[in-house]
Amino acid sequence: MARKRRRLADRFAGQVAAESALRFDPEVQALRGAKRDVRRQTRGDVRAARGTARDVSRAARAARPEAGKSFAEALARVTEGPTPGVSAALGNLGPAAARDSEGARRRLAETQAGLEAELTMRAQDAAAGAASAVRQARSTRREEVGKLNTRIHQVAQRRGLFAQQRSGELVESARGRRVTKRGQDKTLQGSRERTRAQNERAAADRESREKIADKRIAADKKAGGKKPRATSEQIIGAQTTLDLAVRQAKRAKGDGESRSGAAKLLIEGQDALKDPATGEKIPDTKYKAVKQLWASVALDLSYGQGVSAKNRRRMHKLGYKLADFGISSPAKPKKPRSTGPRATRPAPGSSWGRMR
Repeated sequence: MARKRRRLADRFAGQVAAESALRFDPEVQALRGAKRDVRRQTRGDVRAARGTARDVSRAARAARPEAGKSFAEALARVTEGPTPGVSAALGNLGPAAARDSEGARRRLAETQAGLEAELTMRAQDAAAGAASAVRQARSTRREEVGKLNTRIHQVAQRRGLFAQQRSGELVESARGRRVTKRGQDKTLQGSRERTRAQNERAAADRESREKIADKRIAADKKAGGKKPRATSEQIIGAQTTLDLAVRQAKRAKGDGESRSGAAKLLIEGQDALKDPATGEKIPDTKYKAVKQLWASVALDLSYGQGVSAKNRRRMHKLGYKLADFGISSPAKPKKPRSTGPRATRPAPGSSWGRMR
């Protein structure tokens, strides 16, 4: 049994796979597309962060030469000092001016160092920001991709459960169809056997009636009777007509028809009646016309106590007997018994005896 079930499951594997793909593949493809979108977004965020850091670093590197040049020019002007004419005019103020010049150089050097440090800090902050943005984007990607993978795994579980259940349904349906087909085959076989048995019985009955009719015809010929006898073919045809008439007479009686109404239906016949609402023919409303003799005999059998004497005489004139159709002759009525006093024989030697 288990092996047969596996064979049935293998037979439906392709159908189950196709139904599963039709039902779950669109959802899986949508989730995989969402994963691709998350990865694409992450790559874009990483490129944007790194590009910003590169731009800041490039700007800082580009500012260094300009700033150095400017500081170098300022330092050169401070270092040159006053001209000889200016120094003579200053007189005692020359040392003070020298000290101011030295202070200016120190301040310029400090300012340049501060600017260099600031540019360096800007580049480092940009790199650190880019690294942080990259870490955040990748963390977000891992989280979103993990959620999508979980959903894909759940879809795979539902797909497996669906495939298992659907395979079981298909297997049970196939087994049910097999059982139904076996039952139908057995019913059909039984119907065929019954039909064959009925045909055999009908053939045997027909053969028996033919033999009986042939024997009676032979007996009538041997006895030299003058009444004609119907042949076996005529008896069989009359039997078929009489069976039809009896069935129709019983149906008419079941429908509540009187004997006269049933006689009209049997002799004249009637087409099937139609339903006025649907226009379809009403079943069992058609009557096929038969000859008056067989209609009367069928009415005798259906409405009366047996075939009347008049119909028996008409049948005998045509060469038929009741026995030809398996109909028993009605019993002759017994004479009623006398209820008066019984007559007694006269005593020997009496006057009545002497008179006789």
